[in-house]
Amino acid sequence: MTKKTSVTQSIRAGSQLVITTMCAFGYQSIRQLAEQCHRSKSSVHRHLQAYKRRNQYSESYFWETEEGSAFLRRLCGATLYLFGLKHHVGADQLSEYFRLLRIDTHVGVSPSALRQWVRELEQQLAEFQQAQEASAHCPEPERTVAMDETFFSQMMVLVMMDLPSRYILLEEPADDRCYDTWKTRACGRLDALGLTVRHAVSDRAKALIKLSLTGFQCQPGADLFHAQYDLSRWLSLPLGRATKTLADSLETARKQLTKHQKKAPCNSDETAHFEAEIRRAEQAHQDCLEAQTAYHQHQQAISDLVHPFDPASGIAQDQSTVLAALQCESEALETLAEERLINDPKGYLEKFRKQMDDLSQHVGVWWLWINTLLEDGASDPAQHHWVKNRMMPVVYWHDRMEQTRKKEPRRLYQSAWKKALQAYRDDPLTQRLPEAQIQHWQQWCENKVKHFQRASSVVEGRNGCLAQLYHNGRGLTPTRLKALTVIHNYGIRQPDGSTPASRLFGQEFPDLFEWLLTEMKPLPLPRKRRGRKISNPLIFKECPG
Repeated sequence: MTKKTSVTQSIRAGSQLVITTMCAFGYQSIRQLAEQCHRSKSSVHRHLQAYKRRNQYSESYFWETEEGSAFLRRLCGATLYLFGLKHHVGADQLSEYFRLLRIDTHVGVSPSALRQWVRELEQQLAEFQQAQEASAHCPEPERTVAMDETFFSQMMVLVMMDLPSRYILLEEPADDRCYDTWKTRACGRLDALGLTVRHAVSDRAKALIKLSLTGFQCQPGADLFHAQYDLSRWLSLPLGRATKTLADSLETARKQLTKHQKKAPCNSDETAHFEAEIRRAEQAHQDCLEAQTAYHQHQQAISDLVHPFDPASGIAQDQSTVLAALQCESEALETLAEERLINDPKGYLEKFRKQMDDLSQHVGVWWLWINTLLEDGASDPAQHHWVKNRMMPVVYWHDRMEQTRKKEPRRLYQSAWKKALQAYRDDPLTQRLPEAQIQHWQQWCENKVKHFQRASSVVEGRNGCLAQLYHNGRGLTPTRLKALTVIHNYGIRQPDGSTPASRLFGQEFPDLFEWLLTEMKPLPLPRKRRGRKISNPLIFKECPG
């Protein structure tokens, strides 16, 4: 404990003792209060004067009590934690907020004091994660991860996240993004946690592909999010622009017909000409709308294909089946572009075709892992078939249905889940197995389903969250970035109450904010604000040489 903290605690304890004694025995002389408190008369007098300065408002008496002091501590800590750290609100705005609450008579809330307070919280957050990771152990060391880089002006951040739990394994600034830098940072972090990578998802950066193959010694999976985004950059904008142009042409033709009918209503030849123009514009606009709809259907079909089960039939599909279906969709997109005369100068379609094998590997690698685990379990082959083709589809489609927010995919996944559930109930083995064994296989399937990850969109969402904080105009420092990482891992809870850390390590951790509240230093004392200095331009003072 520092000398400043000791002085702060002694001052608060002395003031509370004097006030408590005065309230218990009524107002007495300074000499009598000093005798009751076992303090000097000057000390009692000083505390009484300070109490009178603080007691300016109707609620001021509450902050002098033990309950009020505890609530004041929680209020200040929660404000700095939520707004100062999580939402990047500046110290000047927070200081004004505290002054509006009229607690600046009891707590030092100047911008400089708040900045120092936030820096102490950042340091405590880093210590919290180190302590928790040192005492935790992951029950399932083989993980599925995603890697990416994000850029903020002169600052580049390397991000690696465990996809099933959403735990950020690595989020550090770096000078470059080459393979050596990634391997040093990522492998060092995995070794410290005792984890290995079973499957890695990333964009097609050469360093990340090499990191998966050489550093992690696993198959690299292409990111479905980036693959579809490249296709949208190729077709979405030209189709949208053409649709807008044809809609404007149709509106112009209709206005011309209306204008002509007002001027020369009896001229049937020109009226027929304008009507023919309108019909041609309507047909062209309708054709473009149909092409745009077809494009969206192909994009959705690509997303629906990369699943371990066929949504329509419910049958398990292997890597070759997914690859063949992706090839058909790429040919359909190529035909659509040729019909609409859309060129591909940057080779987006060819880039997508190069990624199709890695996209289909999501299914192949996952099924290889599932089959290996079932064979090592040495169970009944009939039970293996039941787990793969009855229990697993029910759990998988239910998980996808719960995660999806879009209406059309949700309807598709709900339909697939209902079909799988009906097949599960109709299977004779379902009726024979005991309830305890069914619960065991359900938990087993739920755990394995979370490892089927085909996109790094959660990493992109994290990068977008950091970008919002950065572009508030305050930037990001390495210590603040570390604090935000800890808040994400231990402070963000899902509706079921779990945090990324509890999902990764399979155990509960202390509540982050409550821990910070207990470790937080005593509230700083308020100081008399310096009065505003008004300079007089008519007064000239010479400075000594």
